[in-house]
Amino acid sequence: VRSLDRSMKLLGEIDVLQIHKTSPEVLRSADMAKALEYAGKCGIKTLGASISDEESGRMVCEDPRFSIVQLPYNMGNTKFGGIIDLAVEYDKMIIINRPFNMGQIIAGEGQKCSSEEAFRFVLQKKFNGVILTGTKSEKHLKENINAFAAAGH
Repeated sequence: VRSLDRSMKLLGEIDVLQIHKTSPEVLRSADMAKALEYAGKCGIKTLGASISDEESGRMVCEDPRFSIVQLPYNMGNTKFGGIIDLAVEYDKMIIINRPFNMGQIIAGEGQKCSSEEAFRFVLQKKFNGVILTGTKSEKHLKENINAFAAAGH
């Protein structure tokens, strides 16, 4: 609650409250329920959760309080492919992170594919959402934009 109050003070309003590194225990906790209820009282209408295990993914998909599921998905990590499908069934927005598997797919020795191919792989899954690439460089951002466009979107 203190963190939420601090964010509200700094930002004025919050469009999306994203719960990071959820676990089944956190999702089941009374404290989480209270925090989400408090968020609603603060005017936050959209809730999301990032997951790192399949049980949490199923719980977030089935929980009507959550509109967004964030998860890693790429050629090297397809573990959450079924969760993406479940999220689509429940009409959740999906935020896919790590499309390049922390650079392991496209960078350095042993490169498996191009950025375009990595995006194309992720986009084979039909979902409503976004792909987070993460970059600190304007050059890499432009390269990602071009690769994403070339992937067909």
